[in-house]
Amino acid sequence: MRVYWAIALFVGFGTSFSGGQQATAQEPVYHQTPDKEGVYFVGPEVTPPMIVQAVAAVYTDDMPRGSRGVSVWSVVIRADGTVADAHLAEPLGTAFDAAAIDAIHQCRFAPGRLRGEPVAVRIGVAVAFHLDKNPSNPMIAVLERDLDHSDAGPSATTKPKVGHPEDTSPLLIHAAEATPWIPALKEKYRGVVVVSALVGEDGLTSDVRVIRRLGMGLDEKATEAVRHYRFMPAMKDGKPVATRISIDVNCNIY
Repeated sequence: MRVYWAIALFVGFGTSFSGGQQATAQEPVYHQTPDKEGVYFVGPEVTPPMIVQAVAAVYTDDMPRGSRGVSVWSVVIRADGTVADAHLAEPLGTAFDAAAIDAIHQCRFAPGRLRGEPVAVRIGVAVAFHLDKNPSNPMIAVLERDLDHSDAGPSATTKPKVGHPEDTSPLLIHAAEATPWIPALKEKYRGVVVVSALVGEDGLTSDVRVIRRLGMGLDEKATEAVRHYRFMPAMKDGKPVATRISIDVNCNIY
């Protein structure tokens, strides 16, 4: 059961999308830049932090009996390996979440690296709690990542287009994982949530709508993830334009 809950959290949400334009054979080059706080995401040139010494979460008497599940925190691992800027990404319950973040702060991390140099990287850290109260060691989970062009999905396949040589479709450069609502983890499941989104001239998504549903809380998680997506915007006659696209969010619960 311990393995089931540890793995079940990391739902594989692969993404494909389509729009009204086709990409040309000229592929844009994307390199990561940090946010205003100097923090990177896992992706091109950036490796994830690693836990080099795990400290298990402590079970307490105020944890509800018969409860199990996963508490997930989004944290920044600084270049010196320390934890900062922790946000609860998937709550399990006050006592569980408090025990999880306490264990995370006690772990020792090796920082992520940009071309070999240590940098601050935002990462997910998950702590699975079990009915038998076996040790609950924190584990790295990639909740958001920057993408290589080759990882961007079917729309990354370049095709010539009749018209302006710089006309292109939106190109996905940053994706977010959708952690599942806990009741959806009762059994194995595979399916696709289809989402429609407007990709603006700035590459940000808006007006996100579900056009094919799965239920079990997965539709909401898929739309929440898509709102964190970032694109190189579509180009028309050499200028960025807003374009509506469809996105397939592939859900695999194990």
